[in-house]
Amino acid sequence: MDELIKQIGTTHLYSTPYHPQTNGQVERYNSTMDAKIAALSNLRKTDWDDQLPFVTFNYNTSIHSSTKQIPLEMMYGRSPVLPFDHQDTHVTLSYDPEHSKKLNQFLLKLNEQAKINIIKNQERYKQRYDKLHEHEFASRFPPFQHYHYQQYFINYNTSEQTLQHLIEAVKNSTSFTLDIESVCIPYQPNKPALIQLQVIQENLFSYVIMIKVCHLPHENTEKFQLIRELFGYLFDPNIDIYVWGSIDVLEKFMEFHLFSSNQIYRSNNINSQDYFKNYWQDYHPHQLILSSTTNDTSCTCETCLGIQLNIPWSLQDVVGYLLNQWLDKRYTSIHQILVHTNVLNNEQQTRESSQQPELNVDLVHELEIIISNDLTPKNQHTSPQQPNQATSVTTVLIQNTNNNINDLEDISSDDDNEQ
Repeated sequence: MDELIKQIGTTHLYSTPYHPQTNGQVERYNSTMDAKIAALSNLRKTDWDDQLPFVTFNYNTSIHSSTKQIPLEMMYGRSPVLPFDHQDTHVTLSYDPEHSKKLNQFLLKLNEQAKINIIKNQERYKQRYDKLHEHEFASRFPPFQHYHYQQYFINYNTSEQTLQHLIEAVKNSTSFTLDIESVCIPYQPNKPALIQLQVIQENLFSYVIMIKVCHLPHENTEKFQLIRELFGYLFDPNIDIYVWGSIDVLEKFMEFHLFSSNQIYRSNNINSQDYFKNYWQDYHPHQLILSSTTNDTSCTCETCLGIQLNIPWSLQDVVGYLLNQWLDKRYTSIHQILVHTNVLNNEQQTRESSQQPELNVDLVHELEIIISNDLTPKNQHTSPQQPNQATSVTTVLIQNTNNNINDLEDISSDDDNEQ
């Protein structure tokens, strides 16, 4: 069997027994086919195999709900001929020397359109799943708690004294977290909007720095040079920068001339998202045996949790499954910062927002330090006098506000995209 799979160029993926979620596409197809076969079979369902040709033909000649295409047309490049279609007794076929080329172009166009439709449906299904998934966390776990921090917005209005103070904070720290945010623009690539930097102090107090790249001072000013100096110290190879995803996300911010590609890739950046996925796979293998101590039959492997092996973890799942706390998805991106500051348009609101301490900040902060350095395997327990460091150091910054979130503009949180 392995040799056959190799010859036809396919990849054999294994699914978990009695866990149909790991093979969702096939199970969804079986559900569709079962309903059609049941509708055509006799009362005792003894002639189900006689109905297979008709059910298969019906499936292949119907518009698929995900691709919005007819499977037979995608395979052969022509519309299916149905029994009730009018057919001439005489058929004339003209010879076209470019028929093969035109057919391939037509099939390529159908396939590309099908891919676009599949992606749209996947996004819609993901939004639906995320809502149900977050409701599950909210009903099971208490809200996430954060530690103290001080927040700075960096723009053309920031004073040189403030910038020098932040540079000193960066110089005196050795651990940082970094994240970016982009603004969604219809039918165009996302526009870079914000660089979020957390400077972690020894006493668990943090400086959260928001660099608003659309409102930077002019490159010839002293303020701009100070901001560049800050990034120069940040990208020191001796400093640890924790990123929820790849450091490559900074490349699209290079157009603002705050740093160079060489600075980005010579830094000691750590992909916390990949680190956590490897950690969970190592310490949470699939289990089928009933635990005699806890009487718990639930398995916490990625497959049983519904997390695909090739998909990175989201911060909501990390906080829920690792810390047993609910992280409101509305606070995992800086929607309200961009709404209050109106990063792309209103300069006056930008200046005013710098004085508003109630704004939310992105979650990719000290949790990354935890999962990169301080993870404790689940089978190791700490005494009540010495709580698990992963829990005690959980200082992801969320400011619980009562602001209305329904009117927020559409922001792309790039940490989930790495998901």
